[in-house]
Amino acid sequence: MINIFEKQFKLRKRYWWIGGLSILALALIAFFFLRNTSNAVESYSVSAGPITQTVSVAGETRAESYVDLAFEQTGLVSFVGPRVGGTVGVGQILVSLDKNKAYAELSSTQANLDYQKAKLNDSKISLGDVERNLDDSLRGAYFSADDILKNYVNQFFKNPNSSSPSFEIQFYDNGQSVSLSTNDYVLRSKISTGKRRVDRILEEWKADIYGPDFLKDKEKSINITRNRLEAIQTLLDDISLGVNSFDTGDYSYLSTINNYKSTISSARTSVNEKISNISSFSQDWNSARLSAAELSNGQVSTQSAQIKQAEAQVAEKQALLSKLSLTAPISGVVTKQEAKVGESVSAGEVLVSILNPDSFEVEANIPEINIGKIKVGQKSTITLDAFPGENFSGEVFYIDPAETLIDGVVNYKIKVSFTEKDERLKNGLTANLSITTDSKDQVVVVPVYAITTDKGVSTVKKYINGQVVATPVKLGIYGDNGLVEVIEGLVAGDKIEVKAQ
Repeated sequence: MINIFEKQFKLRKRYWWIGGLSILALALIAFFFLRNTSNAVESYSVSAGPITQTVSVAGETRAESYVDLAFEQTGLVSFVGPRVGGTVGVGQILVSLDKNKAYAELSSTQANLDYQKAKLNDSKISLGDVERNLDDSLRGAYFSADDILKNYVNQFFKNPNSSSPSFEIQFYDNGQSVSLSTNDYVLRSKISTGKRRVDRILEEWKADIYGPDFLKDKEKSINITRNRLEAIQTLLDDISLGVNSFDTGDYSYLSTINNYKSTISSARTSVNEKISNISSFSQDWNSARLSAAELSNGQVSTQSAQIKQAEAQVAEKQALLSKLSLTAPISGVVTKQEAKVGESVSAGEVLVSILNPDSFEVEANIPEINIGKIKVGQKSTITLDAFPGENFSGEVFYIDPAETLIDGVVNYKIKVSFTEKDERLKNGLTANLSITTDSKDQVVVVPVYAITTDKGVSTVKKYINGQVVATPVKLGIYGDNGLVEVIEGLVAGDKIEVKAQ
């Protein structure tokens, strides 16, 4: 009985050894097979072809023109414009608050401004009137002098308009010419010289009066006018002496001489009046100037400051009044309208929203690692979750220069426009962008897994004369299909060693 159990034990022990050795053999076979398989290599023929690089990112559709509108102050709604779905144009009133108080305040500030301006005008008007009177007197002096010369003085001279006028009165009596003059040669010569001087003065005076600058320097004009009138006055005084010295002999022409005396007396009186007027207006002007100077140093400058303050108050009230209406800054469709007539609204509360349905775009955030590849003008394929299976074309038109932190990672916002309008587009749709950042034709390309990079140097295992040689290569762009461009180190037709895939 014991022998039977011993035999069975020995038999089982032999089976265990055989099974263990079989498992070990199978494990060794599998190990060597897999090792040889993982180290398997194959030859790859380098070729030239196209390569395209893209950056893919998710974003959302946004209306290119979209605004939320709110008042800057509280108030009661007095008017409500288009409701949700209504179309509006730029400048159209959407909501208004009650403006009665604002209008009253504007009217009050405008009235104050008008009053302050009137006060300043009153302070300046007296000087203006005096200056106008002085200017009229200076102009009038010339015309009076010219009239005296032509209608009073010239009748006492023979050849009065020539360069050699002679003091001599000529008239006819019963067809006979009669001449009267003074026997005082010195006086006669003085009168003739004075006449020539006055003629020159009148010519200069005329040029001044009709010139642009005569009345600008009033002190100078006053002195010149006074001197010229005094020269005429001197001539008239000398003519009066000459007339009084006429000797008629039998006094037959005494009546005629008396008429001449009366004429010259009237002329002298007229000139004296002009001189007196000039002096009077000159004094008034000087007094008004002093008053104006005092005002300019005090009252006028204060009044001007009050006017500026009143103007600022009017501008402030006008600005406040304009802010009592919400107007459409863009054309589009009303997507939100919360205002109701008679209700009170708070400052900053969004009441109206508008978007332009004709221009949608996609906003997306590009990680910092890829932003260097993105440029304005690059084409993009757009897919929308709302329209599966459809592709839309677009183009990058904006890259935000400022970074945006998302979960602590630096991103940059970009905007992509739709190439074609589509009425199905809506705000906030999930969009997927595939932006073509680079594309080349007929360039040398190899699989990415054929490249080995160590310490910044990229190499491939190139067959040279039947031997595998580690050859440095310069890489270009990485494509979307697992290929990479080789700029230097390989040409089409070369053979390289790659791991079997």
